[in-house]
Amino acid sequence: MRLFIAIELSEEIKKRLERISEMFRMSGVTLVKREAYHITLHFLGEVSEAHAKSLTVGLEALEKPAAFTIRVRGLSAFGMPLRVVFADMDDGKEQAIGLYRITGEAVKRLMPAYPFEENYTPHITLARIKHAEKELIHELVERYSGMEFGTMDVNAFVLKKSMLAKDGPIYTDICRCSLIGH
Repeated sequence: MRLFIAIELSEEIKKRLERISEMFRMSGVTLVKREAYHITLHFLGEVSEAHAKSLTVGLEALEKPAAFTIRVRGLSAFGMPLRVVFADMDDGKEQAIGLYRITGEAVKRLMPAYPFEENYTPHITLARIKHAEKELIHELVERYSGMEFGTMDVNAFVLKKSMLAKDGPIYTDICRCSLIGH
């Protein structure tokens, strides 16, 4: 099964992100569906059911950090050539990076070859670009680079299963781990 660890977003933030992502609806761009918006901490890929159970135990046993607040603000893009448009965050970014490191400990114990990213940047993917008018994409990203999408409390992280389907991935929660203070 395909697994990843993520921070889920509030419905209010998802709605605001969906409205702005519609600006990128054009040939050569695939929009991420609102129900799939999240902040990926770790994409684990294919994992056996036995490893998934062990990972669940490992994540639940971690010493959890305190709950924190994030502010989703601004759009950006990355890739050469340009491949992804995403929403950025400012407040709470360091705490999200800390959560990435903490959950990474459990992943590394079970999957020693897992590629731990030293320069992990928490973000919310809104669109994937195959081929599109790059200048228009850059113009739109620049126009909304300072836009506020909202704040929310992060009270948990979730281990999720991703099943690929014709209309996009279908996510199922495997386990939810609460942070301290929630």
